[in-house]
Formats: sequence, structure tokens, C-alpha cells
Amino acid sequence: MSRPETNTESLTTLHWIAIGLTIITGVIHLVLGIMAFPGVLPTAFLLAGIGFFAGIGLLLLGYRRSLYIVGVPFVAVQIVLYLWINQRAG
Repeated sequence: MSRPETNTESLTTLHWIAIGLTIITGVIHLVLGIMAFPGVLPTAFLLAGIGFFAGIGLLLLGYRRSLYIVGVPFVAVQIVLYLWINQRAG
């Protein structure tokens, strides 16, 4: 069984900027989720953080370079849910 290899030759500067921003976002989500755990919102933050790093991994492995088709709605749904949950809570 062969091990998947990273495919970074075709990544542009824009890809690397997006990867850097995604790492920052993923770390923020994980830290916030860990600091406020347990609860529904902290669990959602942890899952989102894991999702960001999974997306980076898939991009680096060359799996579906158009990952933004899933990534953009992923982030948009998070923003809407975050605002909706916080509006109901406060």
C-alpha cells in the first residue's frame, strides 16, 4: 500500500496565503473550543478547527483543488450559526 504524497508544485502564492490564514483560523477555533469546553458551541468550534486542518491536508494531497467550493459554504454556515446562536443567547 502506497502512502499518499503531497502535491505542492501547482500551488500559487494565493494558495499559500490561504493555507496560512486557514492555519491561523483553525488554531483560533481549537483554542476557543478547548478553553470553553464542554458545551455545544465549544464542540462546534473544535469540529470547525479540525475541519480547517482537514481541508489543508486535502489541498496539500492534491485532492480536488477546487476545495473552495466546499470551504466557502463551510465558513459561511459557521458565521451564520455563530451569529444566530449568540443572538439567541444574548
